[in-house]
Order: sequence, then structure tokens, then C-alpha cells
Amino acid sequence: MPSGLSCRHGTEEPKASHSAYSMFPLRRTRYTQGFETTAHRMNFQIPPALPALELDVFARAASQGETLYVTKAGEQFQVIASGTTPSGRNVSWVATDEDTLVMFSSALALAYGTGIARAVAKELDLHAVPTTSLSARVVTRAVDMAETSRHALQGVDFLTFLSWSARADAAGFRQVCHDTGVSPDQISGTLRATIDESMQQRFASAAQSGKAPVSAHTAQEWLREVLAHHLV
Repeated sequence: MPSGLSCRHGTEEPKASHSAYSMFPLRRTRYTQGFETTAHRMNFQIPPALPALELDVFARAASQGETLYVTKAGEQFQVIASGTTPSGRNVSWVATDEDTLVMFSSALALAYGTGIARAVAKELDLHAVPTTSLSARVVTRAVDMAETSRHALQGVDFLTFLSWSARADAAGFRQVCHDTGVSPDQISGTLRATIDESMQQRFASAAQSGKAPVSAHTAQEWLREVLAHHLV
């Protein structure tokens, strides 16, 4: 049995050949954002002592059991998926130390950005669930909601980006050029591609930091800055 777990069972403890849980090792990755929690709220910053865990590890575990726990065996963190043994016996595994909610929320933020993660946490009322375990259903719903939200925001931001695209010779791009005293017809195709790439990087950064969708005013100001940088 992994370190940090105790077993509560019904009328009969499962045989060794019928494992009551599936373990998915978590590899450490460099993280840039996440969560900091109290008993009542999440401020979305990873405590320095916690590793950044990958979201797909939680998703795979959710397909293997009814309840998920994060536990630590030695120096390695694992996601435990518990539920019903193949023989039909119900077994409950209890993780005593690791904060499963914080680690899952951190993984969600790393994958989709803090803005989407915060919205999903609010919608699912994640602060109200036990922090040492998560139901597989909640994990699946959270991932589905985050994916849907990202596609929706990407669609909005894509339309905004097109309105200021240099390569598309968009009206917004030409207007900013005229406002800054630059003739858009003198800007080469190569430079237009570079300008659009710089703009795309800003849109991507905004999405990751939870600042999507980007307003037209913000996109316009970005374009002014990008033009000033590349036309010096």
C-alpha cells in the first residue's frame, strides 16, 4: 500500500490480485503559475513546496476509478484512483497528507491559464469539496469546461487579431499606421509577418494569464507598441 494511505473496507478486504486503485506516477515539470489555498478560498498560486503536476495524469486516473487522491511514495507523487474492485467489493482509500484539490487546480491552471481555471473552480464550487480527494466526475467536468472555454476565447481573440493583422492588411492595421505617420504600403511582407507574430505572442500571453478575451482597445495599443519597436 502506498505511503500516506489507510484502508477502510466493507465486509471483506480485497484480495491482492484485485487491486482497488490505479496509480499514475507524476513527473515534476517546471511551473510558472498555480494556486495558493486556505481552508476557504483559492488565490491561484502554487505553494513553493509543491511540484507542478500534469493535467493528463488526473484525466487518466479519472477514467480508472470513482475518487482521486494524490499521495506521496518516497519522493514521488502519485494519483490514486479508487472505487470498486473487479470482484464488486467497495473499497475506500484515504489519503492523509497531500492536498489533491490544490494539485489538480494547479495542473488545470498550467494547462489552460489562471483565468479559465478560476472560472471553472467558481462554476464547480471547488473550494467546497474535500481537499484530500476529488471525484472523477468533477475532474472530468472541470477538464471539459476548461477546454470549451479555451475554444470560445480563442475564437473571440482570433477575430480581434484579424481586425489588426498586418498580413491581412486589416483596416485596424492601416489606421494605426496612419495614426503613427507610417505608410502601410511601405511595410514589406516579411515585416508584416514579424508584426503579426509579435501580436500573436501577446494574445497567447494574455490567454495564459487569464486576460482573455483581449479588447479591441488593448489590441490597438499593442499594435502601436509593436510598430514603434520594429520601425525604429
